[in-house]
Amino acid sequence: MSAFASASPAVVVFAGVLVLAIVVVGGSPPHDDPSLAPPWPDMRGNNSRSDAFGGKALTCPVTDASRSSFSSSAAGAVPRVLIITFTTFAYRRVVENMIASMHMAQRFSRVGVDDGFPPQLDVAASLYVLCLDRKVTDWCRQQGLNCVPFHAHFANTSLDDLWMLRLQLVQDCLHHGFDVWMNDADAVWLRDPWPLIHRELTVHKADIVAQRGGFPFEIGKAWGATMCFGFVYMRATAATKLVVALALQLAPYLERDDQLLVNSAVYLLATGRQQLLLPLSPHDFDALLRHLGVQVGTPEAPGQPALQFTGPGGVAERAKCHHRPLCYRQSHATAVVDVGLTDVPTQSLHHMRVALLGHAQVPRRCHPRFDGVQSAQGQQGPFVAHCYTSKTGAAKAQVFHKYNLWFINTTATVDDASSPSP
Repeated sequence: MSAFASASPAVVVFAGVLVLAIVVVGGSPPHDDPSLAPPWPDMRGNNSRSDAFGGKALTCPVTDASRSSFSSSAAGAVPRVLIITFTTFAYRRVVENMIASMHMAQRFSRVGVDDGFPPQLDVAASLYVLCLDRKVTDWCRQQGLNCVPFHAHFANTSLDDLWMLRLQLVQDCLHHGFDVWMNDADAVWLRDPWPLIHRELTVHKADIVAQRGGFPFEIGKAWGATMCFGFVYMRATAATKLVVALALQLAPYLERDDQLLVNSAVYLLATGRQQLLLPLSPHDFDALLRHLGVQVGTPEAPGQPALQFTGPGGVAERAKCHHRPLCYRQSHATAVVDVGLTDVPTQSLHHMRVALLGHAQVPRRCHPRFDGVQSAQGQQGPFVAHCYTSKTGAAKAQVFHKYNLWFINTTATVDDASSPSP
């Protein structure tokens, strides 16, 4: 029986503890929605492909030919989103648990809602599993899930290669007009998070919506919080494409980790302080930005970054977070990192906005007495629990037991508890 009883053969489950969400759902591109921020022209380098692994370009699993079935210009339509996840056979139960939590959260969250609730995402029809070994490929197909045999790209490769391929895949899907929702398999849904994300896209005009984290540590120390890539939604806007393009350009200078690279790209665009992160001179860093068609600063004050921390969290947090602009664990509401950037050819000012959800909404450091089942049944408290632990099967199983986050009728475990999570 399929993990989603209602899933069609074109359905996919997420796997792996590192999940990339790319949801293919009917609807018009979010940047065509008049309620969202107006688009600005794609900068010169934003759509250039970056071959981050072995010289082979990794392409989005949804092609131009197939995406026509997801297109719609209806008012209020769900944006075209792709949900993609990675898994190995050892972690297939983690994927099953994630799917069960999503199905439960969506069902409970729709009870008694009013007409103002945003259109529901069809998660079952939107997930693609990137299978990292042959056994999980067979398992996914037996479950009626849509599986991409990704293991062909991963003969004797490291997690660094996986992160780079994931970022390359994101870039290509954004280029083709799909939003990307990355959701680690151990990020368990308790309430449907789509209304929360939809609000940030419409109210705060966010390009990226993310859970808060603390890595990379240099940026976490400077700002107080960073984006956690275990739960992040990336709109297919010019601003997001710019961030991803710069992140891939930074790979030769930094550790090959997509969370580090994307956070670094946002920080560098917001501050211009390349000396904190990069072995580049100011002149060389400026040349790198101009290659992408952008410069830091406003037309009124060239070279002076236009950075603001807005939103309810951005206003409230500075006074209570050790004089940093953001909080991490003490945050309860969204804070928006609002960056002004200049398009070099036109010298016009545009904005890039990153909405960091409150830690209370999507916790990373879970409270010792947290109870996932109780929270889900009461439809109060966090939307998603993505509790921090080391990346081994044994540690993941322990977290599921400790916080009551297991929603399927098997023991909370993985086949090889000593193995690192994918």
